[in-house]
Amino acid sequence: MNAREVEIAAAGVERLRSGARWSVIVAGTLAAIAAGTGTFSRWFAVTLGAGAAIELLLAGVRWLRCRERVQRLALEPAAYTIPEVARFGARASALPERRRLAQCLDAMVHERDHPLELHLVIRASSCAQHLDALARELASPSACIEPATVVACRRLITRPVESPLYNPNLPEDDLRALLMRIRGGISDPELTGALRG
Repeated sequence: MNAREVEIAAAGVERLRSGARWSVIVAGTLAAIAAGTGTFSRWFAVTLGAGAAIELLLAGVRWLRCRERVQRLALEPAAYTIPEVARFGARASALPERRRLAQCLDAMVHERDHPLELHLVIRASSCAQHLDALARELASPSACIEPATVVACRRLITRPVESPLYNPNLPEDDLRALLMRIRGGISDPELTGALRG
């Protein structure tokens, strides 16, 4: 991303946040007026209440769109100048969150908790060495990990449609390339070179 694209993205995030905020304010105002007019005109109060519900729904949609946009932007290192993206990246790359991701990867490779679907078993087992090493690297307190790297890893296991780990319609080579790119964003002087193999 160049500086202009970051500026446009930041404006888009702010527009969605502002829209969600205004929808909540309008919903609260309509609900308060509806409560005050209920004794005079039931029809008017119901209409205002419906308007408040619609505004709350719009606020939720805008909030979800804003959250998704921030999460997508968090894949771009240049976007970390946007405060919302920087906050999301900091939360995602905190050690407790990294350890949760590592546990998910470990469980996936070793089929703990739930039996996996056949294509996922095949994909996880074919890349088991990389997934195991990635889990160790994520959980290591001494690892230096770029937030965009952790976000990419998180999306690998939480976005089944776009993830080459879950989606059998995506080539397996895409999974290997993505794992190598993710692991390339991690450096840990305490882990031996053998773990990177």
